[in-house]
Amino acid sequence: MMITGQDTTEWHGIPLVLLPDRALLMPECDTLLVADIHLGKNASFRDRGIPVPEAVTEGDLGRLTRLIKATEVETLIVLGDLIHDRTATEPLTHDKIRCWRDHHPELTVQLVPGNHDRHAGDLDRLEIERLPHRHHHGGLDLVHATAEREDQPTLGGHLHPCIRLAGSRGERLRTPCFWLEGNRGLLPAFGGFTGGRVMQMTRSVRAWAAGREEVVRLHSAPID
Repeated sequence: MMITGQDTTEWHGIPLVLLPDRALLMPECDTLLVADIHLGKNASFRDRGIPVPEAVTEGDLGRLTRLIKATEVETLIVLGDLIHDRTATEPLTHDKIRCWRDHHPELTVQLVPGNHDRHAGDLDRLEIERLPHRHHHGGLDLVHATAEREDQPTLGGHLHPCIRLAGSRGERLRTPCFWLEGNRGLLPAFGGFTGGRVMQMTRSVRAWAAGREEVVRLHSAPID
């Protein structure tokens, strides 16, 4: 499987494929990982009187569909914060998720619960399996929020990692990134309506800018 703009690496002996549009493929177990989709966040903001287009949710689900078709995976695991809050589970948002799920009947969809997913409601109706807060899969521990120092190789999200880049004219650009450091790996937020935390580069970090069309290797410490 090749997607234009992807990059590949090995982390603790496990092959990983970093994909444009902020997703990660574990090819040896045919699994796609994303984190922090925050479906329905636009509905939550509209409920507070902030005008946000409904198309945000449809756009995120459409991006997921394109990645699933391109990789032909059997399993999708969301590393927390599938749903933004209780308002996000309004019938319109729920129906959009249900319709998306119906278009992927053969796909196993699993959720490692995040702090926002306490509002997710009955996932069984959406055929989404709720996993433990720490789930071992393909040689890695999968969580929502990693500790700063993990005993085992662990992938998570939660922080919405970003990095600042300097342009040729001195301008500053902030972009989502994939982040590997020691036993801790972070996925960028998948949702199109999310903020981010700027991470500080050190010599021990391996980081990639997570663009919509290309993953760009920024810094690579020695492979573990």
